[in-house]
Amino acid sequence: MTFLFPVSMKLRQANAFIEKNHRHRGRVQAHLFSLGVADHRQDNLIVGVAVVGKPVARGIDPEFTVEITRLCVDGTANAASFLLARAADAAFAIGYIRLITYTLPDEPGTSLRAASFEDDGIGKSGKWDSRPGRKRGDCIPKRRWYRFAPWFLRALDKGKF
Repeated sequence: MTFLFPVSMKLRQANAFIEKNHRHRGRVQAHLFSLGVADHRQDNLIVGVAVVGKPVARGIDPEFTVEITRLCVDGTANAASFLLARAADAAFAIGYIRLITYTLPDEPGTSLRAASFEDDGIGKSGKWDSRPGRKRGDCIPKRRWYRFAPWFLRALDKGKF
């Protein structure tokens, strides 16, 4: 029996949780949707959030791809993989084909693998100070993870795309 269940969230609610619990990143500026995970064993307390938005990298087609821009949990067992799987379900249900996210190179990606994401390798870091007045951002290379919609993979297998 599972004790975790998904909860719809406003970005303001997700950001409040992120500011309190995330190890190295702050609030998110925009989103397509946000999800929370609550634990029935803890009086339905929110134990994690995922924020999904358009891809940050300019070279990724936003028509077919969305990105988990922030995932934050309080350490509750299985909460991260639960949120990743539910975020994928929601993105694919509204018509997106691919869901991506990034981790720091030293993070193992255990929850991502548990939620059927695949490792796409470490990418090159972009430069975030290319325009006057722009603050230099986090420019270290990150590992990209992806997951395709199951219906899209079945169509590929049948030669429909």
